[in-house]
Amino acid sequence: MERPFSCIIPAHNEAKHIAGVLKVVESIHCIGEVICVDDGSTDGTAEVIAENFPSVRLVRMPSNCGKSAAVRRGCELVTRAYVVLLDADLRGLLSAEISGACEFFLRHVVTDMIILRRMHAPRRLKWSRIDTLLA
Repeated sequence: MERPFSCIIPAHNEAKHIAGVLKVVESIHCIGEVICVDDGSTDGTAEVIAENFPSVRLVRMPSNCGKSAAVRRGCELVTRAYVVLLDADLRGLLSAEISGACEFFLRHVVTDMIILRRMHAPRRLKWSRIDTLLA
C-alpha cells in the first residue's frame, strides 16, 4: 500500500513525551515518513529520538526559533503528497484516530485541510487545547 503522508513533529524540550508520540506514529500505516524538528531543545529530546527511532528523520535547529519556524523547516523536507502535523506532547494519542482521519482525507480530497479536535479526550487535555492537525 502506498504511504502518502509525511508526519512533521516540531519539538522543544519534549524528551519526556516524544517517545510516546513516535511509537504511535510509527504504527500508522499511511504515514511513510516522519520528520522531527528539534527546536533547540536542551533536555535531550534529539538524543531520545536519535537513539530510539532510527527511521525518523531528525532535524536539529541550532537554537529555539519557535514552533512556526520548526514546522516551516519540516515542510521544506517532506517527500510525500500530504502532511500530518502533530504536537510532540500529545498524550493518549491513538493510531486509530490518525489513521481514520488520513483514510477519510484520502477518500474525500476536496479540501486542503482537516483539523481534528480531541473530543473524547479527558477534560484536562481539552482545557489545555491539545489538538491534532492534519493539513
